[in-house]
Amino acid sequence: TIFDDDAPASSLTDSVNIAVVAADSVPGALATYYDAGAANPQTLLDALPSSPDFGEVVATLDVAESGGTAGGSPFGSNVMVRLQAQVEIATAGSYTFQTTGGTDQRLFVNGAAPGGAVFLSAGRHDIEGRLAVSNTGNLPLAITMAQDAGAQQPIPAADTTHDEAGMAPVVNGGPSSGNQAGGEPVAITGLGFFPGASLTVRWRNTVLGAGQINVTPTTISFLTPAGPGLLSLTVDTPHGTSNA
Repeated sequence: TIFDDDAPASSLTDSVNIAVVAADSVPGALATYYDAGAANPQTLLDALPSSPDFGEVVATLDVAESGGTAGGSPFGSNVMVRLQAQVEIATAGSYTFQTTGGTDQRLFVNGAAPGGAVFLSAGRHDIEGRLAVSNTGNLPLAITMAQDAGAQQPIPAADTTHDEAGMAPVVNGGPSSGNQAGGEPVAITGLGFFPGASLTVRWRNTVLGAGQINVTPTTISFLTPAGPGLLSLTVDTPHGTSNA
């Protein structure tokens, strides 16, 4: 609301609708990225690292090249991309899922490799794809779906959600250095930064908690603590510890 100093005062009011969703039904798909370094990213398909190196929410189960990297990540080569979603199936029937892109892939429906068509009841079902990317020429990546004998089609964004309820935090970006005197405003970006009241940030040997940090599900801001030494930074929630 905006007020002025007229007598009598005038005001202008506007409103916006905000969707409030449960943590296990967040719109969109979850894309997490695992840097293979100098190794072949295919080695990560069956040996998933404990923490991803980057994470983002995408509209549906696909990742395209963007500015020389895979999706919104900083990785343009030797990365394994994991796509996860809950897909709403309107009608019970036989469904076939397919991965495209990458040099090699793994596909899971409700936690199991389908090996062909699967019968799905009406309702929500877990879909996961793991795709190895050697370079941006392996993009785009996608998981598509066909019902009965129909053609493969993109999965509609309106039917796509994902579960963040038990997800460990993922740090995408933050400061790489700081003043020894402290007191600098900084921000960490990522995913899974909740519940805010139980979240802590480890900055070197200092633990920052409620009252010292401002938290949204994707951003943490705070003033840096004083102290010398190499900078190490992680985020802790009841669901786990982030990548460093």
